[in-house]
Amino acid sequence: MKKVVVNLYIICLLAVAAVACSGPENGNAPVGNDTVYTEKAILNIYGSDPQRALTMIDSGLLVGTLDEEQATLLRARVYCYSPDEWPLDTVNQMLEGLLESDFAQKDPDNRQAVLDLLVYVSRRRGDNVAYLRWATEKADFCHQRGEETEALRTEAEIGAILTSMGEVEKGLSKLDGVIGALDKQRHFNEMDACIIALKRRIYVLCDIDRYDEVIPLAKRIVEKINDYREHPDDYDDGSFRLPSNEDKRLDYCNFYTSQAYGFLMIAYGDLGSLDSSRYYLSLFERSDYSKTLVGKMMLAPAYLRLGQYNKLKPLYDEIEACMGADTLNSDYALILRGRAIMAEAAGNYYAANNYGKRYNNLKETLNKQLLESRAHEYAARYHLQEEKMKVESEKRKVESGRRMIIGLTIFALIAIGLIIQLLFLRKSIDRKNKVLAEQLANITRRGVPPCTPENDASGVHGGTPLPEPSDINAFTPSDINALSDEQLFDHLAETIRAEKLFLDNNFGRDFIMARFHLSERQVGAAFSKGSPYASIADFSRELRLEYACQLLTECPDMSISEIAATCGYGSPVAFNRAFKAKYEITPSYYREQVNG
Repeated sequence: MKKVVVNLYIICLLAVAAVACSGPENGNAPVGNDTVYTEKAILNIYGSDPQRALTMIDSGLLVGTLDEEQATLLRARVYCYSPDEWPLDTVNQMLEGLLESDFAQKDPDNRQAVLDLLVYVSRRRGDNVAYLRWATEKADFCHQRGEETEALRTEAEIGAILTSMGEVEKGLSKLDGVIGALDKQRHFNEMDACIIALKRRIYVLCDIDRYDEVIPLAKRIVEKINDYREHPDDYDDGSFRLPSNEDKRLDYCNFYTSQAYGFLMIAYGDLGSLDSSRYYLSLFERSDYSKTLVGKMMLAPAYLRLGQYNKLKPLYDEIEACMGADTLNSDYALILRGRAIMAEAAGNYYAANNYGKRYNNLKETLNKQLLESRAHEYAARYHLQEEKMKVESEKRKVESGRRMIIGLTIFALIAIGLIIQLLFLRKSIDRKNKVLAEQLANITRRGVPPCTPENDASGVHGGTPLPEPSDINAFTPSDINALSDEQLFDHLAETIRAEKLFLDNNFGRDFIMARFHLSERQVGAAFSKGSPYASIADFSRELRLEYACQLLTECPDMSISEIAATCGYGSPVAFNRAFKAKYEITPSYYREQVNG
């Protein structure tokens, strides 16, 4: 029994080991956390083994370590940077689709990665119009993200594109601006971007044979690299471009220094400074860069200008062997021209003539291709400009419509607010005016009671009770003289109001003196000391307006004009003005309130 248990235990262990060792090759799908199929693992090998990278992308989709958009971006990267020839138009379509998706729209890092590849693809396709478009969009996007150094790198690329499209001075000006912005900064990222911009400007200057301007730029590269060699810690900015160890730092310095030596070697040779050219040639030849294909292409013009044909012929043979059948390019044209010069120097005029004809024919073909490509570029640029103008026009229309809607909405809201405010104000005024009209009507209905002993028993006017005359003749001069100024005014006011003497056109001081047989002093004292009125005119105006209120209340058939004339006003306008100044409402509103 014990042996059976042991055997079963061993069998179980073997089964577990078999399951653990099984993988995709044994028919089992990888698990979701399998690091073999992650984005990082794919990026580690896509340049050296693109086919394996594509297989890993498919596997990552199956096991769930990658989603569809990530897989598309990784495939595009493999297609862009692998040595194999892939259909770049298809890659471009993939990337443009990604750019419009939520994958790029909602994640800035993804959007920048897609733009990087679009720039690279358009450069490889030789489509300068698309190249300029995507580089410009990338630079703008980097500015928006605050990545100024990356934006300047891309603006340097834009400068180079402009020169290749025929806008040389505009492109050089763009490069100058980038170099000026980066040159004084002692950070690795900025130094590296500045060196790239300096190189781009040098290439442009070499293309247009302005070699005298190349020399200070190349020397500036050497100065920057030497400063970095001596003070590496000052440049340690922690950026991802910073060399990770001492060997890589030395490789970086040697690479750019040797390139600068190559530029100086060519520039001095072209300018006829052969000793300087030989000096930098010796420095360049000692560098590892001179052994690369690009380095050998730089050596060829230097050997040619210095007449070192013994070195030049094997170099041309080696370069041609690397080119193979790809000879329809400007580099091969330069080789043909160099071989013609060498043959002529050796006295082999037949070979020189043959190379010269081949060179001229190739240049003619290349020029024709260049003109055709430029014509295509101009047409594409014109079409792109048209499309851009249409888009901008539509944007302006939409923006104008949006602004108009916003403006109308704001105007409507303001108007509604004002209307509401006016309604509330009008309602408040109406309430106030209604109260005023009611108060005024009550006063008018009651009238102004005469100051008699019955209503002034307290004797507020001097304490002497007034007699009860039926008319003015009931008073004797001695009685009147016995009245105080206040009592005299009350007596005068009652009579004037009762007999409506204030309606007489001649009503005034003289009228009162004659009507009541009073002296000027008595009348003046009664109004100045015994009345609340500043003058007889104010008293007259008060009584006329009180009488107008009475007429407005009791005589609805009388018009405002008739009431104004009856109360002694020359025009309805003057009547309205006086009435409103006194009671804060118009006569018509008052009538409406008391009779309504």
